[in-house]
Amino acid sequence: MRRFFKYVFYGVAGLVVLLSGVVMFMLFGPMPGYILSARHDLPGTELELSVELKPIHRLLSEFERKLVLSGSNQQRIEQRMFVDSGGYTRTNLYSTQDGNFLVRGFFDGWLIRARPVEIAEIENATKLRANFLGAFDWTSDREWRFIPAAERAEQTLTPPGG
Repeated sequence: MRRFFKYVFYGVAGLVVLLSGVVMFMLFGPMPGYILSARHDLPGTELELSVELKPIHRLLSEFERKLVLSGSNQQRIEQRMFVDSGGYTRTNLYSTQDGNFLVRGFFDGWLIRARPVEIAEIENATKLRANFLGAFDWTSDREWRFIPAAERAEQTLTPPGG
């Protein structure tokens, strides 16, 4: 009977060591190296706007977000956005009356000018009058892409709880 408990003890101890190793790898191992990108051609321009997501946590759905503006002449402008700490990736795209574009996240806003090409942070982005073009968001199939306004109506960017 003693021998049985001895082997059970060694088996349990081995499993604890193995599971500890897996947990340590998940917490301190290398970060996932992939980047998700959703693209949309800005109407009336030769510019393409992308919103890129890079995972910043191994277990939780948290992302570093980046706006990338690309032109036909190989120009590329990148702008880091507010970090998504879980559930805040949706990013709405609007066109303004003066031919510019507005990008709104839950906690940030960006004005995109086609001439000269630039991205500028804007406060109180909700106060600007603009036409909703679509959103960079997850689909029901968990695909990160641009969803045009014709496919899905505008959803407000109000954080849960306020």
